Amino acid sequence: MPEIWRYDGSQASFYHLIGAQYVEASHSRAVSFLTSTALVQFIEQSKTAGQDAALDATRAWVRVNKTTGNG
Repeated sequence: MPEIWRYDGSQASFYHLIGAQYVEASHSRAVSFLTSTALVQFIEQSKTAGQDAALDATRAWVRVNKTTGNG
């Protein structure tokens, strides 16, 4: 598995497999513009606003950030 995402209830982390070990990274390799901070915001929004609203907001964020490369 080249990348692992971990969420402990308050913080998210990405780990990339380098050689035989995983190294923490600031961005996802799979979704290069996704930061752990943004991922936590999406999860928290899902808890407060509901899953449908959070998915809509996440999709909008992806559309903007996919083209601009911002995270």
